[in-house]
Amino acid sequence: RAVPNHSSGSSFNLFGIKAGSGWEGATANVPTLEFEEGVAVRKVERFRAYDSPADSFNDYARLIGNNPRYENARGAGGDVATFASALQEGGYATDPHYAQKIVAVADEVRALTNSSDASLKFASAAPTNGGSGGLRRF
Repeated sequence: RAVPNHSSGSSFNLFGIKAGSGWEGATANVPTLEFEEGVAVRKVERFRAYDSPADSFNDYARLIGNNPRYENARGAGGDVATFASALQEGGYATDPHYAQKIVAVADEVRALTNSSDASLKFASAAPTNGGSGGLRRF
């Protein structure tokens, strides 16, 4: 999720990565829900801020790829449940249901993709020159 940034309106922090003591880049202070000993607690935490979504993706890939805490997640990208569980076990999120929530979102996206596959193919063949029923390309 993107979090507010004073300069651009968004920090482009698409993965909710916190700014620990070693982070030297821009930050945004954001209200968040953390779980402490299984209890949800509202807090304001420092999150990393990026100039673009691409910077957020690159930092996420570095974090997962280089941090030994997430070693079990590496190479498990083809299996959402294994990947999400490995992230949770590595301490990526404090939510005790983090892995379950990631799997549920992936399942929902998969279901939407499968059910709308035919309509997406139909839409891609629609006229692109305007009109109320056509698609416009920008």
